Amino acid sequence: MKTFSFAPLFKALAAVDAAAASGGTIAAADLSKLAQGLAKSYKRGDLAVAKMVLLAKGLIGPTDITVTGQLTAQQSRTFLTSVFKHDFLKNVTTDAMGKLKKEGNVLGVPSRSMRRVPEGFEPTDDQKTGVDNLGYTLDAQSQQLFVDIKYSLLLDNQDNPELPSIIENAFVTQISGELVDLAWNGHGDLGVDDFLGLNVGWIKLLTEYAVAARCQVVNVTPVVTGWYETIGALFDKVPTKYKSQSVAMMNTSDADLYAHERGEDAVRSDKDKSRQYIGYDILPCEFIPRNHIVVGPPKFLVFGMAKDVTRTREPHARKRVIQLTFDCSNDFAVAVPEAFVMGVPPAGP
Repeated sequence: MKTFSFAPLFKALAAVDAAAASGGTIAAADLSKLAQGLAKSYKRGDLAVAKMVLLAKGLIGPTDITVTGQLTAQQSRTFLTSVFKHDFLKNVTTDAMGKLKKEGNVLGVPSRSMRRVPEGFEPTDDQKTGVDNLGYTLDAQSQQLFVDIKYSLLLDNQDNPELPSIIENAFVTQISGELVDLAWNGHGDLGVDDFLGLNVGWIKLLTEYAVAARCQVVNVTPVVTGWYETIGALFDKVPTKYKSQSVAMMNTSDADLYAHERGEDAVRSDKDKSRQYIGYDILPCEFIPRNHIVVGPPKFLVFGMAKDVTRTREPHARKRVIQLTFDCSNDFAVAVPEAFVMGVPPAGP
């Protein structure tokens, strides 16, 4: 395994510091060499990050780092892949959309779908598993995501060869977290909330499907009946053909209460029984509202994001930050509403 050498990084930073200390005007060609030398010394060879460091040191101006434009196909793929790596999104169906409107289907088939059809006969509608039954429609809505990279972050980590990854993780963590929050809690009414009004999330979708009798939403009071009994009653309502694929999705703090109720240590691995109900997994997510429990196959929850992403990078001198703005489009869907049962708190007086 090749060992990383810090010598080129320290040499490049020494050259940058010497240029900053000179106090004179530095030729554009020399600045370019400084940026390229620093970029090569980082593990990922990121020129943009090197320029951010030079900006934080006062060697280049805002116009040298300001960028606006659509991400390349490779950059877009990397961006979406990073967002999709969120712990919760690993469990659902993620769709990198090539266009804003799309019809797709999940990679799942209900159990006991096999049938026998005599030779020469077509299967009836009831005998078909059917793409329609497992399909979904996405209509991605545009939204902007804002992230500030502080100069202090750049200067404190300038000698870290992993600086590009530190910066990437900083904004991906914020972006993916906000999108998962929106995926669960979005209600689509911008007149009520600027953030949650951006799109309609899974809880609102399931609520609307319940009105159309396409899934079940029931009142639950786990504080009264206990978490074990509450979760068990919801699993009992899941259609048999979907039960083997189902998990209980709930707020992380509520999952911890369940674990403590069962006398287990919630700090243990999620694969341990503190995160299970008689063999069925409990999938915690901090963005699910408290006292809400969604039981069903997580792969039938769809998180779509368009591949066309526009990025703007612009320094803000007074705030001493570099402002990153991502203009992207996304949508959420429930592929098979009939497979879900959702427990919600009773409406207040």
